[in-house]
Amino acid sequence: MAVMSGHFLQRGMPAMLDKWVRTRMALAGGVDVVLELPVVWACNSAPHFAAGAIAVLEACGDVESLCFGSESGELAPLQECASLLNASTARIAQETGQALRNGISYPVARAAAMQELSGAAELLATPNNILGISYLQTLAASGSSLRPLTIPRIGAGYHDCVPEGKIASATGIRSLYDRGEDLSPFIPLSVQPYLQTALQAGKVLDSSRLFPLLMSRLSDEPSALADIYQVEDGIADRLCQQARFAHNLAGLIDSVKVRHFTVSRLQRILAYILLNLTAEEVLAQLAGGPPYLRLLGATSKGERFLAATRKKRTLPLLANLSRSAAQLKKFYGAESLENRRAMSLLHLEARATRLYTLLLAQWSGKDRNQDYYEAVCRLGDAGRGESW
Repeated sequence: MAVMSGHFLQRGMPAMLDKWVRTRMALAGGVDVVLELPVVWACNSAPHFAAGAIAVLEACGDVESLCFGSESGELAPLQECASLLNASTARIAQETGQALRNGISYPVARAAAMQELSGAAELLATPNNILGISYLQTLAASGSSLRPLTIPRIGAGYHDCVPEGKIASATGIRSLYDRGEDLSPFIPLSVQPYLQTALQAGKVLDSSRLFPLLMSRLSDEPSALADIYQVEDGIADRLCQQARFAHNLAGLIDSVKVRHFTVSRLQRILAYILLNLTAEEVLAQLAGGPPYLRLLGATSKGERFLAATRKKRTLPLLANLSRSAAQLKKFYGAESLENRRAMSLLHLEARATRLYTLLLAQWSGKDRNQDYYEAVCRLGDAGRGESW
């Protein structure tokens, strides 16, 4: 079972391929069930991402383990670091805040605050370790019964644009695509047909379209952004001012970057602005946890698992949005707060798809409403990579 981000990723950028293409690739690559992590958790910091993913898995029934990749590749030091962080959260926050006020950048300030925690600063210097430790912190804080497992990240690092041997990072694959180079040496053979079909149909991100769309949102007065999630500390003024002079997204980010905002956080803020995600609606979702399970795809084996665990699930399982309102009404009750919150989240997801579609190399009006008609992706047990 894979819990997968939808159209906007944790680092704040839109995905290279839409969530249905990536679901087909995941099933062809060996996954049996693909569930979507809703956008307010997927496009957020590591603690929120981890909390959302764990909540999805726990609601499924009979899921025993949580497996994640890490640069460490060893569970014990990550667990020790998570325990130390849980015990020292208040002190770290206080010392980090003081360092920021003294003009030190956020990564350096946080690393300095954790020097007393043996090995923590080194472990928290790499992205997959950071997310893995957030998983472990969430598991411990919530008393979850999920058993954590980790596998080592090998080859190219998270941010590496150049492949290492036969292994390229996701960043590297996107960089290779932007340069028009062959991706096949770095993509599993079983998923290549789905990638090629998407590329030929133009169902792939055209990153040049992102900047103009953002400019349309940053052309207003800064006050128009006041309600957007995480737009604070004068960032709206800086964004709107620098948008008048920026020539591309990288230039805009570089011009507004301040010591307590990492590039990933700035990219997420720009995603929130693009999606018009207000603090009120995002915080309401984060406070309650994912209100449903969104099924994107399953193999025959996965479908048998879902059927066998139906009575153990603690959240409704949704396939597409056209029938979801009735399901949610039956599960929660028409007038309940949870029903309204679930419907609100579905509308956010549909909004994300509509905006994401505008970023594709080719799209149609039908594509913009794909959440409402796209069937669950299915793959039989006869073999991975068969025709769809």
